[in-house]
Amino acid sequence: MHFVLLYNLCTMSHSSFVTDIWRALTQPKSQIEDDARREHILNILLFSTFTLLCCLSLIVFAERLYGGGRGSENPLIIVGVALVIFGLLMISRFYSFRVAGSIFIFLLWTSIAYTNLSRGADLPLTWMYYALLVFMSGILISIRFSFFFTFFIAIVLNIITYLQFSGDKLFFIRSWRADAFDVVPDGLAFAVSLLVVFVVSWLFNREINRSLARARSSEAALKAERDSLEIKVQERTAELKEEQRERFESVALFADFGRHASGVLHDLANPLTSMSLNLQQAREADPDAQQRLLERVVKGMERMESLLRTARSQLSPTAEVSMIDVEKEAEQATEILSHVARQKRVRLDLSAMKPLEVQGSPYAFNRVLLNLISNAIEAYDGLEREDALVRVLSGQAGDEGFVTIEDQATGIPPEIMARLFEPFASSKIGKGGTGMGLATAKSLAEREFHGSLSVESKPGIGSRFTFRFPLRKAV
Repeated sequence: MHFVLLYNLCTMSHSSFVTDIWRALTQPKSQIEDDARREHILNILLFSTFTLLCCLSLIVFAERLYGGGRGSENPLIIVGVALVIFGLLMISRFYSFRVAGSIFIFLLWTSIAYTNLSRGADLPLTWMYYALLVFMSGILISIRFSFFFTFFIAIVLNIITYLQFSGDKLFFIRSWRADAFDVVPDGLAFAVSLLVVFVVSWLFNREINRSLARARSSEAALKAERDSLEIKVQERTAELKEEQRERFESVALFADFGRHASGVLHDLANPLTSMSLNLQQAREADPDAQQRLLERVVKGMERMESLLRTARSQLSPTAEVSMIDVEKEAEQATEILSHVARQKRVRLDLSAMKPLEVQGSPYAFNRVLLNLISNAIEAYDGLEREDALVRVLSGQAGDEGFVTIEDQATGIPPEIMARLFEPFASSKIGKGGTGMGLATAKSLAEREFHGSLSVESKPGIGSRFTFRFPLRKAV
């Protein structure tokens, strides 16, 4: 890494020479953010101090060269100090910024302490520099170091003050106290001191603001990522729920058909038996009787064909959209359930059906009616009633059509009513029910027809389910 840095310094272009040098000598190498901030501030201070000392040495050298050697400062001393500062910069870049910072703070303290020894502990400018050193040590090294360093400065200052006021004249030069305040050099010294304090505080605040900006940016990025993750989780959860619902509906479809299969087979067996008897009689009958018997056979075949077509539609779901004859779909649903209704002595009444058409999936519409009518028939389980009745009626209210299924059974228990349309919310699970019928009916009503499914129930009187849907004309 060190060789790469030196190579970069040697090969940088002339157009960005100063900028590249600045970056190469001040850019921190620490990976930890707090350490990188301290290292960057230290490198800037060292590089700036080195540059100012180089400029100062050139000015002093020019005064000695063109001013007749009247300059009091020795330019070689300034150059030596500049080289020491540059050495500290190299230590910070290639070894440890903490070591370089500690040496830098110690050298600054040494120069200030020497000034106190030579001119007295009550020199105002040194107190400002001590405060600056405490501030810089906390920024460049650590707060703990700054804490102990403050105690060290206080102890040394008290020793120097004791020596000063105890009458010891070995170190102190008091002639400066008799000199008048010179506005230009003395005021400039105070101004430079304040400028140094400002630069250090500005560098520190700038790095803090950059860290805060990075933290806010990271926080915003994390928040955006979290929100995106929440959206993805919600979308995935919705997808899984939809897949689960489709699987449950498929299982419920075959379960319901299996429950009604015995009725369908019974209804198929009746016309098949009738056809067999009619054909046997037709062998021995005269031509006129044969014609009547064959007509009965044809009617039996049509009945079987109707039953098979209805059963096939239940086992072959399709999303095909067409105009639906509501009355016809109700007849098909009751045809499937007729055997179950007869077994339970329930009469199915479709006399109040009105001519009505709606656009949508015939399969889905039939499933809704089949589940609702089946639920109404099962409401009479355990009741010995001769007048058990399920009424299916339809009509139109404005732009909406509706189909209502009524029973006169015992009503729905309150504990079931609150979650009636949820999956598995049934009192008949384990008794032949799947708990998916009403949930499936509501899902199909809302998803396929943008409609609604509602219920009214009174204990001991019965229940009324109403399937509402917007009417659509065929395109």
